[in-house]
Amino acid sequence: SVGRRDVSSFIQERSFSSRVSKASSEEKGTDTDILNDKLVSSLQHKFQKHSDNIKIRLVSPDAVMTVTSLAEGIRIARNVHKMDLLGVNLKQEMPVCKVVDYSKMLFVAKKRKKQIDAKNKALPSSLPTKEIKFRAGIGQHDLERKINNTVAYLQKGHPCQITIMSKLFRVRENKNAVTETFDMIHELLKDHVLENLKGPTIRGGGVDENGVEQFIRGATIVFKPKAR
Repeated sequence: SVGRRDVSSFIQERSFSSRVSKASSEEKGTDTDILNDKLVSSLQHKFQKHSDNIKIRLVSPDAVMTVTSLAEGIRIARNVHKMDLLGVNLKQEMPVCKVVDYSKMLFVAKKRKKQIDAKNKALPSSLPTKEIKFRAGIGQHDLERKINNTVAYLQKGHPCQITIMSKLFRVRENKNAVTETFDMIHELLKDHVLENLKGPTIRGGGVDENGVEQFIRGATIVFKPKAR
């Protein structure tokens, strides 16, 4: 059993708990977690007993559970581990409390949330894919207009399918018309899209059965928006 503490010890403990509770509350910004001073007040009100006479299941930082008093739990958390006492399950007849480094716990939780949010943003978009068509050798004015429209879709989270088409006379004039147009579009969009490692799907190209080089007549690629 735990002996009663003197008044000086009790006041020091309450003062320490109050400071830690205030700092933790300010850092978290919510009242969802009950720890230290707030935990003592809550359980004393619930059981109408002094903290010396309230039994709890105490979980150590090493996940070892023991039965002790609330007062002793606070002392162990503060003096032995230099940590906080957090209420884990206060609805049980013998409440479960855990010794934790509350600031570290909040930091780890915040870091984990950022990782999950980043992963979710990298997942395929549920928004419909928008198709934007370009002609090989497109003029500067039309190119800028279509690029601006594409960027607007990407910023809203839409994947964009870029389709480049070419008339035969255009590729006869310049056999690289399609690839040059694609390179220009990619350069203008690269800051807004995730890199597509597969590259574009090419229509045409290669050589025929007689060994005659075939013109590249078109190209298609889907770009996914970068996380905003």
